[in-house]
Amino acid sequence: MTAPGSLHTVEATGEFDMSSPILGDGGMSYLPFMAIGEGGMARVLLAKAKGPGGFEKLVVLKTIRRDALENPTIRKLFVDEAKLCAQLNHPNLVQVYDVDLDAESPCLIMEYLEGKTLQEILRAQALTQIMLLTVCSEVLAGLHYAHELRDFGGELMNVVHRDVSPHNLFVTYDGSAKVLDFGIAKMAGAVSDAVTEDVKGKLSYMAPEQLLGNQVDRRADVFAIGVLLWEIAVGKRMWEGLREPVIMHRLATGEIPPVPPEASVDVQLAGIIAKATAAQVEERYATALELRDDLDAYIASTGRRPPLREIGEVLAVAFADDRDRTASKIRLALAKRSIPPQAEQTQTLVLEEEERPARRGIVVWLLVTGLAAAAVLWALSERWTAEVHASRPESISGEAPTTSGPPDGAETTSSDTAAPGSRPGHLGQGGGSASGRSAPARVEPAEASKATPSPQTTGKDTDKAGRSSSAARATTRPSARRRAPSPTPPPTASAAPPASPPPAAPTTRTVNCDPPYYFKDGIKSYRPECL
Repeated sequence: MTAPGSLHTVEATGEFDMSSPILGDGGMSYLPFMAIGEGGMARVLLAKAKGPGGFEKLVVLKTIRRDALENPTIRKLFVDEAKLCAQLNHPNLVQVYDVDLDAESPCLIMEYLEGKTLQEILRAQALTQIMLLTVCSEVLAGLHYAHELRDFGGELMNVVHRDVSPHNLFVTYDGSAKVLDFGIAKMAGAVSDAVTEDVKGKLSYMAPEQLLGNQVDRRADVFAIGVLLWEIAVGKRMWEGLREPVIMHRLATGEIPPVPPEASVDVQLAGIIAKATAAQVEERYATALELRDDLDAYIASTGRRPPLREIGEVLAVAFADDRDRTASKIRLALAKRSIPPQAEQTQTLVLEEEERPARRGIVVWLLVTGLAAAAVLWALSERWTAEVHASRPESISGEAPTTSGPPDGAETTSSDTAAPGSRPGHLGQGGGSASGRSAPARVEPAEASKATPSPQTTGKDTDKAGRSSSAARATTRPSARRRAPSPTPPPTASAAPPASPPPAAPTTRTVNCDPPYYFKDGIKSYRPECL
């Protein structure tokens, strides 16, 4: 089981409902927001406690794993732990604030500890030997309190932890030592001890009588502390390099490894370790307090007992980076858990709104760029069209078909009238086009000075000629859509010749209305005479 407050976090597996807070006594509520550990029968979650008057603090919530809820043995073990922990009140034992055994998934609400397990401390070699021995002295004080616990009737409860190991011992960043996880603790009358005969505890720190399934008492916890003292003094694991079957055989036969001479361990300390790890129960320290007294005497003989605050400061420096990372994880998890779904959705919408101006700017830029490119292409197209028109001949018309040509001897010029009675000024091929429409003639502005005015514009100035041309075009436009008149039959012999030849018909100034607009300085303008 990962210790409460351990800096190691684990991913939530969804085995516990963290969607709603747990209601406790006295108006307290507990909102779990991050999983920090789990073991064979329980999960440990970090939660935020809230109470009356704005009271808030971090707590640890321990509950049975969902896949173990139907196991009666595990459930009874958990209930026994809850009943025991609810009565424990010592600075060297993890504190329990609240217990809920009526819920579908029973849970314990415990204090949140910020620090490291002794297992992590030993692996990192963060503390000196004398500091580690001082921590063991504090642990023995907590164990002795638990061993001496009595019920409300004054009867001794005969509590035995049965799982004392570096994994279940904790040191905070202020130097306090704590005993954790009384999950498999034995006490008098406990139902959990009667329903199972399984061997409980970690083999490396297990007393021989515990392995053999014999009756155990507080001296089994003394043996576990003796093994821990052996490893602190020697600097390695007591059963290092041995497989479990070998360890079990040696425990059963009472072959406990002595402190090796080459380790150069002080004689006084070596004697303490030998008595604590005696294979025979009768040869060990009778209580944890007796062991603590001898250990404190040895620490005093070294000349200096380090204060707990100093131990905490050294620990905080050794694990500063890890501490900062864990604090950051907690802040992020707590902030995310504190945002209700509606607020989280609103926050997402706000982020989308903040992104929209940038997208709109890109769309506007693309639109303006596209319009500018289209305008350039259109201008080039118009310029090309104007150049093509300028390169064409003065009169643009199709070849008159032979079936609808003018009468023999008639002269076809651009100044011929379209039909009797029609007003001159609309220039076209006498016979019309193949489609039956009169193809309009066109004179470029450069040729306008060479054109002669029509009879209606004779003697008029150039402006009047332009206006007359517009009027003539408006008058003759309908006739341009009529079919070309059939060829006029040749005059008969009785027709009288004209008295005198008519004067030459002057050509009129024809305005170019194809196209009816022009460009100047990049601005498109329509010709007034073409409107």
